Amino acid sequence: DSVVVIDQYKVNAIKNNVFKSNLAYTEPLSKTLTLVLNYGLSLSNGRSDRKSFNQSVQGRYDLLDTEFSNDYQLDQIINSGGAIFNFKKGKNVLNAGSKFSGVNFKQEDLFNNMRYDRKFVNYMPQAMYQYNFSQQKNFRINYNGNTQQPSLEQIQPIRVNTDPLNITLGNPDLRPSFRSNMNASYSSYKVISSQSIYISGFYSFTKNPIVSDVTTDNTTGASTFRAINLSDKTPSNFSVYSSISRKILGTNMGLGFNMNGNTSYNLINSVQNQTKNMTYSPSININRYKDGKYNFYGYIGPQYTTTVASVQQAFNSNGWGAQGYFSGSVQLPGKFEITSDGEYTYRGKTQAFNESFKQFLWNATVSKKFFKAQNLRTSLQGFDLLNQNQGFNRSASNGNITQSSYRTIRRYFMFTVSWDFTKMGGGAATPAPQN
Repeated sequence: DSVVVIDQYKVNAIKNNVFKSNLAYTEPLSKTLTLVLNYGLSLSNGRSDRKSFNQSVQGRYDLLDTEFSNDYQLDQIINSGGAIFNFKKGKNVLNAGSKFSGVNFKQEDLFNNMRYDRKFVNYMPQAMYQYNFSQQKNFRINYNGNTQQPSLEQIQPIRVNTDPLNITLGNPDLRPSFRSNMNASYSSYKVISSQSIYISGFYSFTKNPIVSDVTTDNTTGASTFRAINLSDKTPSNFSVYSSISRKILGTNMGLGFNMNGNTSYNLINSVQNQTKNMTYSPSININRYKDGKYNFYGYIGPQYTTTVASVQQAFNSNGWGAQGYFSGSVQLPGKFEITSDGEYTYRGKTQAFNESFKQFLWNATVSKKFFKAQNLRTSLQGFDLLNQNQGFNRSASNGNITQSSYRTIRRYFMFTVSWDFTKMGGGAATPAPQN
C-alpha cells in the first residue's frame, strides 16, 4: 500500500451557459404518409478555472502550482436537422428517417495560451414498425443508432493531482464510435379476464468502441488510464423481459422474468481483457385495489449474478441475491390517508467478497386533506424508519471487480403542507357594453 499526502490549497471556479432551440414542421403527403422536418440550434459556453497553490515559507498558500493549474474556455455550436417519414394504413404503422448534427467545438487553454478546435458530424438513423392485431394486442420493433464522439476528458484531460495513484492521459487520435440499438415487444390484454402478457427484448452493440487502456506499476501501485479505439472487438448489451398476470379472486397476480447481460473490453498492461456480466431475476407480484378505499402492490424474487473477467479468471463475483418491494395506501374517515412502502435488498457472498449485505428500507406517511375540493394537504412523513439505509454497490469494469459501501442519509421525518392550484384565475368575465 502507498500513501501520498497532497498539501495544497485549491480554488475552482466553474461556469456554464446553454441555449437550445428546436423547430418542427409536419407536411401530410397523402392520407397514409406524412413528413416531419426538424431543425435545432444549441449554443453552449463555459469556463473552468482551477488553481492549485503550494505553501510558501511564510506558511501561506500563495505559490501557484503551474503544473496542476488550469483555465479553460469552451465554446460549442451544434446545428442539427432531420427528416422522418410516417406511414399508417390499417393495422400497420411505420416510420423511418434520420437526423444529423454538425458540431463546432473550440477549447482554449488560457493558462498556457493554447487552442484546440474540433469539427465533427453525428449521424442518428431510426426506424420503427408496429402491427396492431387489435386495440389490446400489438407487436412493435424499432432500431436507432447514434455516433458517439470521444469526450473532452478522453482527448485532453484536465491536469489534476487529487488522486496521484490514478492518472488519466489524453489521446488526441481518438475516433468516434457508432452504437446500434434494437428492441422488440409484444403485448396482449384481455379485458374480461384481466389477463395480460408482455414480452420484450433489447440488444445493442458498438463498432470501433472507445475503451480504457490501463497500465499499472506493480512496484508503486500507480495506474495510468488512456482511452483508445478497439477495432477488432464489439461490446454489447442485451436484456429480455417477460411477464404474465391474471385477476384471481379480485387480486391481480403475476409472474415475471428478467435476464440482462453485457460484454465489455479493455486493456490491462497491454493484455486484452473481456468482462462478462449476467443477471437472472424471476419474480412474483400481486396487486389489489378498490377505488377510493385502498391500493396494495408488492413483488419479491431471487436474483443470480455472474461476473467473469478473462485476465483474472480465478476471481469472479458470482452470487445469489434477492429483491422485494411493497407499497400500499388506505383511505380513512375524516379525509385521512395512510401510505407506506418498503424495499428489501440482499446480496450474498461471492468468491471475490466474503461478506453479504442486506437491508430493509421502510417509509410511511400520514396525511389529511382539507376543504371540499381537498386541495390542501398536510403530511407527516417518516423515512427509513428502521434506520438501516446504507449505500452499497458491486460492479465490474476495466478488469476490476469492486464493492463499495458508503454512508448516506438515514432515518428522518418531514412535515409538509401543500396546496393544489387547479385553476389559473383570470377573474370574472367583464360583461360586454350594451348600446
